[in-house]
Amino acid sequence: LPSELDIPLDFESMRRMGTGLGSGGFAVYDERTCIVDLALQYSRFLYVESCGQCPPCKLGSGAITEVLDSIEQGKAEGDALEVILARARNCTDGQRCALPTGESLLMQSLVYTFGDEFRAHLDRPCDRSHPAAIPTIVDLDELAGGGVRRP
Repeated sequence: LPSELDIPLDFESMRRMGTGLGSGGFAVYDERTCIVDLALQYSRFLYVESCGQCPPCKLGSGAITEVLDSIEQGKAEGDALEVILARARNCTDGQRCALPTGESLLMQSLVYTFGDEFRAHLDRPCDRSHPAAIPTIVDLDELAGGGVRRP
């Protein structure tokens, strides 16, 4: 949020804020971006990338993705946010990698931070025209010291 832009990007500062830094990457979105669509895109990515070896991960992220899709379409049940939060809290049970932790933390953070926007979608589709996009790193540039993303 704008009020949090001065927080240092280090693991301890992020932990104090109740969030994480993950692998150190971040993406910036403006107010034109639909947070529900953004959550759906990230959840769908994590669901598709799940290896399926730990059922709570695959099933949990799949259920979250399904509920987010119904919210995005304006067709969600009244308890949709509670379902997302419950699944997010449990999708790390028996995990074999960090993917379900990412799903859990990201979805909880988005729902708690942008709850009003999620609730506004429960009975109507999104009216924002700016589609959400997830940055995709397609190669590494050793000289520049970073990733090269798809345009």
